[in-house]
Amino acid sequence: MIHDHPNFPSAHLPSTRTISVYLPHEYDQDPTRRFPVLYMQDGQNLFDPAKAFAGNPWHCDATVEQVTQLGLAEPILIVGVANTPKRIQEYGYYEVAETVPPSLAREYGRFLVEEVKPFIDATYRTRSHSVDTGIGGSSMGGLIALQLAKWYPDVFGKCAAMSPSLWWDGESFLRHLSSESDWLRTVRLWLDMGGREGWTKPDQLANLQRCRRATTIFKAHRASYQYLEATHAEHNEAAWGERFAEVLAYLYPASTEFGDP
Repeated sequence: MIHDHPNFPSAHLPSTRTISVYLPHEYDQDPTRRFPVLYMQDGQNLFDPAKAFAGNPWHCDATVEQVTQLGLAEPILIVGVANTPKRIQEYGYYEVAETVPPSLAREYGRFLVEEVKPFIDATYRTRSHSVDTGIGGSSMGGLIALQLAKWYPDVFGKCAAMSPSLWWDGESFLRHLSSESDWLRTVRLWLDMGGREGWTKPDQLANLQRCRRATTIFKAHRASYQYLEATHAEHNEAAWGERFAEVLAYLYPASTEFGDP
């Protein structure tokens, strides 16, 4: 079941957007049970072919049902936060503040943490602690997911960065990863990259090498992480949807413990 909340406003950002909430079938079966949550960027691409880029959604709802029935992951709520025409400004953080147009990444973070998450926790039966709350996305959405996990590790205890745009801003996220690493000890991380992402062979290799550098830093700081190189995968919704089940199985493994609110 998917509930849409259209024209969701923000005091921090200029544009409204649709917030789509997927509820697993277990949500109605047990009215006392609470559920973990995964907040995803580019939310219009997750469920509905009519809204997804090129008509090709990830089918996240079907994937959650599949992995829970197989006992690979627990049922979760997925909150899809649709992007806007200012997507790049909202997802792209710059190390130097004075950019034109200005980055809205910090404001986007406040929007999620101070406005969207409190609304979701008040409206639905969530497990609201950081250990049960994830942030995820692909491409630029994967990059901002990493940034938000870094900025708000007390809010987001899980992070799914799928094909993250680690090239952004001269690789500024990577360059500061070792020196700003405290969050790595508390956030459970999924990182992946397709082997055919990029227009040329050098581009494809560079994308893989950036992710490999990140995992080297993760390992050095004893982070809890899983890294996947999808050898034949390209940079598109179909590829991300195909490996979403593995993301869920790692970040939300099946458990008999339902947790506290």
